[in-house]
Amino acid sequence: MNLSNKLKYYRSKKSLTQSQVAKKLCVSRKTISGWENARSFPDLNTLVKISNIYNVSIDTLLKENSLSDTNFSQRNQIEMKKKISMMLYYINILLCINVNLNIFTVMRHSSSLVSIFLIINTIVFFYYFPSWIGFKSKIYKLLLSATFILTLSFILNEIFGSSDYMFNSDALTKFGFLIGRLVKALISTISIIIIVFFNPSKLL
Repeated sequence: MNLSNKLKYYRSKKSLTQSQVAKKLCVSRKTISGWENARSFPDLNTLVKISNIYNVSIDTLLKENSLSDTNFSQRNQIEMKKKISMMLYYINILLCINVNLNIFTVMRHSSSLVSIFLIINTIVFFYYFPSWIGFKSKIYKLLLSATFILTLSFILNEIFGSSDYMFNSDALTKFGFLIGRLVKALISTISIIIIVFFNPSKLL
């Protein structure tokens, strides 16, 4: 394994993003990306700092050797998770738009089916999401919580704006309507949070 691959592997093993490593080394994220894609290479002093951050020796970084099959497997799993999460992220965007605007509604229950697909897609997305390191900051949690509350409040406001339907239906229909719209609001809110905060390309 060459130096660029080792830099990427040991960063992933420490659950660090390129941005976090760049901050520790006082360089840009593009510089880290350049090293990991063999477009450029760090100097010796920087390699010493990197070895301290990743807890590996300079020898390990510079020596042209192969890591064990287990290590290769772990790196491949991380790369696979990244690709799958990116695909699910874009599917989430399409499903979220459709749930709220009903663009592709072609039959009576298609809106419900899209909501079910969105729930399934969300669960699978969080399962494959490869890096949670960016959510340890209290500020990030505050922004995440604020976005959730504001988005949910906005959607709930739209729900209770449907006054004509609510007043001209029996109690059971009203209850079903409210539960359905509440579930839709929750799904939409989580979907919007994924779009805003969980873009895998920005966290890896």
